[in-house]
Amino acid sequence: MLRNLVYRAGLTGLAIGAVVLAVRAGTIAADALPLPNRLATADTVVVGKITAIEDKTEMAVPFPGAKNKIEYKIAVVKISEAFRGQKGMATLRLGFVPTPMGVVINPPPFQPMVGMEGVFFLTKHGVGGFYLAPGGLNFLNKNNPNFDKDVALLKRCSKMIQAPDTALKAKSPDERFLAAAMLLAQYRTRKSPNDKSEPIAAEQSKLILKALASADWTPTTDLMKLSPRMVLFRLPLTKKDGWKPPSPNDAKAFAAYAQKWLNDHADTYRIEKFVSPEKK
Repeated sequence: MLRNLVYRAGLTGLAIGAVVLAVRAGTIAADALPLPNRLATADTVVVGKITAIEDKTEMAVPFPGAKNKIEYKIAVVKISEAFRGQKGMATLRLGFVPTPMGVVINPPPFQPMVGMEGVFFLTKHGVGGFYLAPGGLNFLNKNNPNFDKDVALLKRCSKMIQAPDTALKAKSPDERFLAAAMLLAQYRTRKSPNDKSEPIAAEQSKLILKALASADWTPTTDLMKLSPRMVLFRLPLTKKDGWKPPSPNDAKAFAAYAQKWLNDHADTYRIEKFVSPEKK
């Protein structure tokens, strides 16, 4: 009963509580919760409603290279608006694996049901003709009290991710920081175990580092809100990069050091992005 309530509500307080615990435990990226990063790391982001569950299931491997296929049920999502991915689609197919009765999984997987309406953050299945939404973070329920505010933010982010270099040069430090955060989330998220690293354009790398340096480093404990410190940890900085920060426990000293390092190394440090071999 409790599990079904969580699934029906989408990302409820119970579900998000499980996700927060997973973030703190290190099993989910620390910046997975903020909406801008969910948009940046998804293949397709749409506002829609689940109108049907197809009778016929589909057999497909769970990931490229897997030997055994598993059975997916397919939900049909009617699209009312698209923020990211293919434009002009009227519907899309959303694959999922039903959780067996009596099984509890934390964080809880997203279980589509007819009538669910909201924002879907989706990944294209590698070989199947459908999309995936593995967890609660992949769905934003229309019944959430802040839904309209969240959609407005996603619209803003959608425009920025389509023209990131323009956003990185904006007058507003907040605008530049948001663009930098989304780009780092996109660049530093692995899509497959075989992903390789390659440097991004030197000018864009410099703009991202400068945007982080000029951001507001006031400490926050809100995991739903992007922070420069959260974003900075996407970079694999080591002593070889001249990175010798004070303890993160001293938030003021850490922030001052990080901002100085970012400004001092903006011209020399090159951000690298993950690239799937098949997409090169």
